[in-house]
Parts: sequence; structure tokens; C-alpha cells
Amino acid sequence: MSSKALAVIYYTATMAVFNRWLAAGIIREDELIKIEAAIAQKYGLSERSIYRQNT
Repeated sequence: MSSKALAVIYYTATMAVFNRWLAAGIIREDELIKIEAAIAQKYGLSERSIYRQNT
């Protein structure tokens, strides 16, 4: 599996956790937006990546 594919998998899994936290009220939506940008940067996803969430 390519490193880009692994990055997308890790990004998706990480964001699933944070989305659960949002649903549980642990974090706010404005925090999720900041977290999403940081996680995308960590895994090398561009701002226009089709794999990024539209938060």
C-alpha cells in the first residue's frame, strides 16, 4: 500500500474519532474545524483533497 493511501486511511480514522467527540459534546464545531486542518496537514492532504471533510 502506498504512503499516500495510508495517510488517507489514518486521516479518515482520526477524523472519525473527533467526529464522535463532536457528537458526544466533548468538542465544539469550531474546535473540530481547527483539528481537521491540523490533521490534514499532518497527513499531507491538500486543502482541495477529495478525502478531506467539509467542516
